[in-house]
Amino acid sequence: MLNKLPFPGLLLLAGALAAPAAETRPNILYCLADDWSWPHAGVYGDQVIRTPTFDRVAREGMRFNYCFSAASSCTPSRAAMLTGQYPHRLEEGSCLWGFLPKKFPVYPDLLEKAGYVVGCTRKGWGPGDFRAGGFTRNPAGPAFKDLAAFLKTVPDGKPFCFWFGSATAGAAQFGFISWKSFSQATVRASPMLVDLLNSAGICPQ
Repeated sequence: MLNKLPFPGLLLLAGALAAPAAETRPNILYCLADDWSWPHAGVYGDQVIRTPTFDRVAREGMRFNYCFSAASSCTPSRAAMLTGQYPHRLEEGSCLWGFLPKKFPVYPDLLEKAGYVVGCTRKGWGPGDFRAGGFTRNPAGPAFKDLAAFLKTVPDGKPFCFWFGSATAGAAQFGFISWKSFSQATVRASPMLVDLLNSAGICPQ
């Protein structure tokens, strides 16, 4: 199911992280940035935005260059990532602020049944009420403060799968980007942007 996730998120096979993998099964770190569009990262060739940490993770992990989001909306796109299904097949799971019915298997639960330790931090599945769909925890996994706190719970010899979801657009939240370093002269607007969003909207002064 993992190789059918319809989203260009970053999937890191994190063998170099602290907790050891069991047998030959890899540890999995899934990183998702909210509203961070391609190609705005150094690893994708952006000449303005500098993302050295992200670039290193991409080099040492696994990148999917020919994937697309299943929906341009938080809740249905995350439901698609977790289930491997298109949103229109997920009933109420296709709606922003809806819920994901428990009858649709999600990969963290499947991996947990297979012996993985699973967890998530920040923005997992959502926004919406996961309990309304029959889940007792976020479909992305049990919540942790951060990856370090999660790794302390992983026993030796157990593989893990961890979901990291940032909650705000761009990497400025983590100190990767400073808006003050941008100007209208240096930022290239994507041809995919709507006409009403001009350069003044991209680079607030």
